[in-house]
Amino acid sequence: MNYTFRNALFLLFTLFNTTNLFSLPTDSLDLSYKSINSKSIKTSSVINKNKATVFIFYSPVCPICQSQTKTINELSEQYHSDSIAFVMVFPGSYYSKKQIKHFLKEYSITIPALIDKNFQLTKKAKATVTPEVVVFNKNGNKIYSGLIDNYFVDIGKRRSVITEYYLQDVLDALLQNKKPKTERTEPVGCILNIKQ
Repeated sequence: MNYTFRNALFLLFTLFNTTNLFSLPTDSLDLSYKSINSKSIKTSSVINKNKATVFIFYSPVCPICQSQTKTINELSEQYHSDSIAFVMVFPGSYYSKKQIKHFLKEYSITIPALIDKNFQLTKKAKATVTPEVVVFNKNGNKIYSGLIDNYFVDIGKRRSVITEYYLQDVLDALLQNKKPKTERTEPVGCILNIKQ
């Protein structure tokens, strides 16, 4: 085997094993929004300044979303001091700012929330359902997407006992500098009607 061919193979092998094929570069997530409370949110800045950013794609009228708000509140509080950001994203223009503010108040949600009117962030994160979480590390690599936990087996079917805590496991692994054991689960919820 000649020297150049061997070096090319080594380079390809190295790139394949060090590149996260499940990632998006941070600059593709360089989007600016006004939060529900009119504060500026630049997604790339949020991602870059935190160990991880959890985007939670939500709908104020989805029963599964409504039932998982307590878990989201608990997790955002639990990981706040670990420099893990939570941002709630309401895709599309189906709901008014007033409806979303009412929902946030009713469920005591205090994390930043934004309306992704044109589905820019939703498409880049490849979210398809509400609720769905998508987690990025500080380099902009997608490290997990899917379910919060396995409370819902299917629409209308709940477990009596939660046995898998996917989001929590991913965040714990990240804080321990380990690769999460699960990168993707199939979300259960209200399907997003994303305009192309």
